Amino acid sequence: MNVTQSGTYLLEVTGEGECVGSDETIVTVYEAPNLVSEIVNPACGESNGIITITSDNGIQLVNFTWNPLGVVTGTNTYSGLSEGEYEVIVLDQNGCTSLIEVELNESAPIALSISTTLEGCDNVPNIIDSGLDSDEYTFEWYFEENLLNETGSQLEVSETGVYTLVVYESEDCSVSESIDVTIYYSPEVSIEINNPSCGNTDGSIDVSNTSDAIISEYEIPELNLTSSQGNFENLPVGSYTLLATTEFGCIQETMFSLENESEIPMINLGPNIMQCFGTDVILGTGVQDNTYTTQWFYEGVDLNVSTSNLTVGLSGTYTVLVTNDDLCERTDSIEVVFFEEVMFDVEAVQPSCGDNNGSISLSQIQGNAIENISWGDVNANPNGLSAENLGGGIYQIVATDVNGCFYDINITLDEENTQPISLGEDIEECGIEEVNLDSGLPSNGFSFQWSLDDQVISETQNAITVNTSGLYAVTATNEAGCQVFGNIEVTLVESNILLPADIFTTEGELIMFEVEGSIMTQWSSSQFDLECTECLSNETIVNTDGEIEYIATDNNGCVIEGIINVFLNDSEFELINMITPNGDNSNDVLEIEGLEQYEPLTLFIYNRWGVELLEIQDYKQDWQGMINGEPLPDGVYYYVIEYTLNDQVLHLKSDLLIVRN
Repeated sequence: MNVTQSGTYLLEVTGEGECVGSDETIVTVYEAPNLVSEIVNPACGESNGIITITSDNGIQLVNFTWNPLGVVTGTNTYSGLSEGEYEVIVLDQNGCTSLIEVELNESAPIALSISTTLEGCDNVPNIIDSGLDSDEYTFEWYFEENLLNETGSQLEVSETGVYTLVVYESEDCSVSESIDVTIYYSPEVSIEINNPSCGNTDGSIDVSNTSDAIISEYEIPELNLTSSQGNFENLPVGSYTLLATTEFGCIQETMFSLENESEIPMINLGPNIMQCFGTDVILGTGVQDNTYTTQWFYEGVDLNVSTSNLTVGLSGTYTVLVTNDDLCERTDSIEVVFFEEVMFDVEAVQPSCGDNNGSISLSQIQGNAIENISWGDVNANPNGLSAENLGGGIYQIVATDVNGCFYDINITLDEENTQPISLGEDIEECGIEEVNLDSGLPSNGFSFQWSLDDQVISETQNAITVNTSGLYAVTATNEAGCQVFGNIEVTLVESNILLPADIFTTEGELIMFEVEGSIMTQWSSSQFDLECTECLSNETIVNTDGEIEYIATDNNGCVIEGIINVFLNDSEFELINMITPNGDNSNDVLEIEGLEQYEPLTLFIYNRWGVELLEIQDYKQDWQGMINGEPLPDGVYYYVIEYTLNDQVLHLKSDLLIVRN
C-alpha cells in the first residue's frame, strides 16, 4: 500500500490454519519544498543569463544539479547562462529531491533610431528624442564628451556642438549615437509706433533689428503686408503681430497695437424714435462730459446744452457734435416723433345721499383714434365712453390709442357722507362739570340739530359743550337734504371731595391730614411712616420733605387720586384760601406774602374736581379770579404755585374760595 501521512502502521497476516502473524513500522512523510525561480535573461547575444532557486515555505535547500549542464553546486544561483530550457534537481534538508524547470529567453537588441544632425533656433525648444521607453533603459547624455546631468529619454539642447547618447539595457549591454547640433540665433526687434490720428488710417511703425541675426523679411499677417526693411505705413487702428524671419528661418513674433491718437469713440444715438406723448426721451452720446466738448442741436438750432445726455419732449431732428482737445469730431442725428396727446372732455355727476346714482361721460376732443378704454371693475356702456349707477370713489380709466399709447384718466366722485355720526362711547364722569360732544363733521355744508332726552335744544353747531346728564342726539343735514344721525349717553356725577392742600411744617412735628368729603381714603408714602393705610384721617411725624399719596372715594362713588406735598421750611408761607375780587382793593388778588423773592412763579388753577382751568407762567401775584377775560363763578377752587428754592422745584397748594358779594 502507498501511504501519504506520517505514523505507525501495523500489518497482520492470517494463514489457512488461522495462524496470525503481524509486524509494525513507523513511517515519516516530509513536506516537499515549494520551489521558486528568479531569472535574468541573457542580453546582447552574450551568455550572461542568471537563474536563482529558492523555497518559499521554509524548507532548507542543500545542493543543486543544473541540467543539461550536469553541474552540481551547493549554491542556489547559477550565472553565465545562454538562452534555453533548464532543469534543476534540488536536494533538501530531509534528503528529498525536487525538480523545477526554468526557461531563459534572450532580450531583443536595443533599437536606437535617431537622426545624427539637428538644426534649430534659440527661441524655440530643440529636442533630441531617443524614441525609447525610459522605464526599460538607462540613458547617459554627453556634450562634447562631458557627461550631462540628464537621464531621460529626451534632451533639450540650446548650444551648437556634438551630443552623444549612450543607452544601457544592462551593465554589459548598451548602444550609443552622436548627434551634430547647430543652433541659430533668433531675431530680436524694437518697434517705434506712430498711432493714427482722429480715427484715420495714417499710422505707421519702424522696426529695428537689435540682434546679431540677419533678418530677411518682416511681415504683418493680419494686414497681409511684408517688408525687407521693417517700415510699414498707412496702418489703421488695431492689434497686430509682427513676424521677423532670419535667413535660416528663425522667426520672432512680437505683438503691438495702434490706438487712435485723440480718438473719439463712435457716437450712435440709435434708431429713430416714435414715442407716446408725455413720456420723456433721453438721448445719450455714451461719452463722459469732462473728456469731450458736446453740442446739441434741435432742427439745426444750438440748444446750448453741453452734457452727454439730453432729455427731449418735442418731435423733430436732434443732432449732437462731440469734439476733443485736438479738434477731432464725431456727430450723429436722430429723428424723434411724439404722437399727439389724446384728450377728453369729462362730465361727472356726483352721487347723492349714499345712492349709486352718479355717472361719468367722456368725449374725445384731441389725439389719435382710441382702440380700447378700460374702466376696471366698472361695467361701462357699450361705446366705452360712459358709465352710470356709480357710487362715490376714485375711478381709474385707461384709454389706449391705435399707437399703443396709454392715457390715465382719474375721476373722483364725492359720495355724500351717509355714515352714522359717532359721538364716541357713552360718557360717565365724576367731578367734571361739562364735556364736549363733537359730530366729527365740518361746520360748512351741514346744518345741525341737537336734542337732550328727545327735546330739541338750541345748539346748532357741529360740536357743543354740555353740563347736564342725559341722552344727547344730533341730526346733520347737507345741502342736498341727506341726513346722518348720532347719539350718546352722558352721565355727570358731582364729586363731594375737596382736594387737600400741601403741608408746610418743621422737622419733628406731628402733622394730621384728611380728604374732606371722602367716605373711604387709602394712603401710601415712601418717605413717611403713616399711622394707617385705609382711614379717613391720618397722621405722621415729619423729618424730611416728601409726598403722601391718596385715593379718596365719596358717597357718589367718585374716586379721586392725588398727592399731598410735605415741605420742611424755616420760613413758612401763610397760604391764602379766599379772595374777594369785587374791586374794593381789599383781598382782590391771590398773593402769597414773601413768595416774590422766588420768582419766576407759575400759577395753576383747578376746579374742585381737579380739572385744570388755567396756567399762568411768570406769575406776578396779580390774579383776580378771571379766565379768558371772564370772571369765574363764585365757589371753591384749588391753586398750585410752583417756585424754586435752593435749585429745588417746590409747590404751594391750597383750596381757594372766590366770593364777590
